[in-house]
Amino acid sequence: MSEIDDNSQKIGIYSALEIAEVIQKALATGSAAAQEGDLENAENVFQSVLEIDGQNSEALNGLGVVCFAKGNLKAAEDNLRRAIENNDQNGQYHRNLGLLYLTRNRTKRAIRSLQEAVRLAPDDQDSRYKLAWVHHGRGDQGKFVEELRNLVKISPDNGQANNDLGCYLAEKGEKEEAKEYLAAAIEADPDNADFSTNYANTLLISGKVERARDIFQTAFKKSPDHIEAVKGLATTERLLGNLDKAQNAVERALNIDSKDPTVENLAGTIFKELGSYEEAIAHFNAATELVEDFAPSISNAGMIKLLHGDWKSGFRDYEARRFDPHVISGREAAVIEQWDGSPLKNKSILLQSEQGFGDNIQFARFVRQICDSAERVVLEVRPELQKLFQSLQCSAEIINPGENVENVDFCAPLLSLPYLMELVEENEISGASYLATTGHGPEISIFESSDNLRVGVSWRGASAHKEDWKRSIDPNVMLAALKIDGISLYSLDFGGDAPPSDCVDLRSFVSDFNDTAHIITKMDLVVSVDTSTVHLAGALGQPCWALIPFVPDWRWMLERADTPWYDTVQLYRQPAQSDWDSVLKAIRTDLADWVAG
Repeated sequence: MSEIDDNSQKIGIYSALEIAEVIQKALATGSAAAQEGDLENAENVFQSVLEIDGQNSEALNGLGVVCFAKGNLKAAEDNLRRAIENNDQNGQYHRNLGLLYLTRNRTKRAIRSLQEAVRLAPDDQDSRYKLAWVHHGRGDQGKFVEELRNLVKISPDNGQANNDLGCYLAEKGEKEEAKEYLAAAIEADPDNADFSTNYANTLLISGKVERARDIFQTAFKKSPDHIEAVKGLATTERLLGNLDKAQNAVERALNIDSKDPTVENLAGTIFKELGSYEEAIAHFNAATELVEDFAPSISNAGMIKLLHGDWKSGFRDYEARRFDPHVISGREAAVIEQWDGSPLKNKSILLQSEQGFGDNIQFARFVRQICDSAERVVLEVRPELQKLFQSLQCSAEIINPGENVENVDFCAPLLSLPYLMELVEENEISGASYLATTGHGPEISIFESSDNLRVGVSWRGASAHKEDWKRSIDPNVMLAALKIDGISLYSLDFGGDAPPSDCVDLRSFVSDFNDTAHIITKMDLVVSVDTSTVHLAGALGQPCWALIPFVPDWRWMLERADTPWYDTVQLYRQPAQSDWDSVLKAIRTDLADWVAG
């Protein structure tokens, strides 16, 4: 017989105060048993209290919680509701009932109960947090964010709330605000590897690669088997060009989780950058064995095939990028039907821009052919290219990305056209020019003040490009190699800081790619790293010497100085990783011969 059972038999000889003390002691015993997982003992104690005081709200709540834990949801609800009937001012009772309703998928009732819990106990962090996620589950993201904001305002050191709010904002593109909340999460719990990797990933998508690497590294040291920390470390080391460190990290990730296709894909990208193409393909294949239609690995394998000149299967596999949200963001197929390559006679089609400016310039060559076969062509392209693309000499209507377009039968991304047009060999395309300047270009009097040969120079691409580490060059190093008597150097870098003093700054003359095209046509030669400048010069038919990394982008293929894409572009390739010295020496020699000849 329990102490409370014994006492209940003697109730007649105890005062009300003594009975209350017995009940309180029993409630404490029941609560402790429940917390320790001794549900049977807890249930017996709470029921014994109710035999003495059938309206005791604490015992009803405790019994409701025990029934909830045992899976007896009907009894749990009955007891919790009775607890509230006897004391509707206790926020904990409302919270427990709200959680029960949530388990039974009665979300409207769950919200009402949790809202009442928060009203009664504004500082109840758990109720606010649960309420936020109920709103999220119902698709009410506005209230989800509102509740999390309220929670971190009440409790700035709530790491989980800061983390969840930061992750949500990062997904919505609010990166700066997201970083503030994620940093607060780490400050609240520095040893939480999940918080650290979430913050680092947000830094990574913001272009803060080195800072992200440092945080991944810290998380890895504290939690060596945390897969996201190890993957993040491998990713950032790759983006920084530290390929040996990236390889070490990804091999550890493979040992931690050999069933994760994202790890196999990451390994493939790293081995590709090392020039180990067969091993890269093996990892990409391993990823698709784990998940048959894993788009990133299929498209990555396709790019290696294209790099080796296998256009038929390469362009086929590259189509998988359309299902990789990290690569392409076109219109949904449900809105406009995707073109499958079928005849376009009496049909209309929307051609979608994708990826970078250089990609759009390169594949704009196919627009004329589409115009020749379709009744109507709408070309979606970014404003910076629109005036230039008016020179395509076809009937395409040019619109902004995302602009409303009506009465079109099909759509297709520009980079899908080789596959849809069934191009399988390089002799099926022409390297002749297909773009020209339109209108009047900028008037630059300095071009008339010197008899020197004019060389336009571009030493860097967009810093946000994930492989910019291997293509951009220190401008001082590049210009020093090109500084030869009889040559005037002109900067074709229009997006960054002022160029070094020995290179003419033309930034003030450029507002779009048509202005850039006018300037390039004034050059005797363009010397550029692998960026949109190369594509523009080639599309205009202007002489261009392109500096190509040891592991090039797929379009430049391997072991050749020419390219089928542009007749006037000559390729200067790195003989080894990061060896720009050899490339610049070769260019300087050829440049000197060109001046002398």
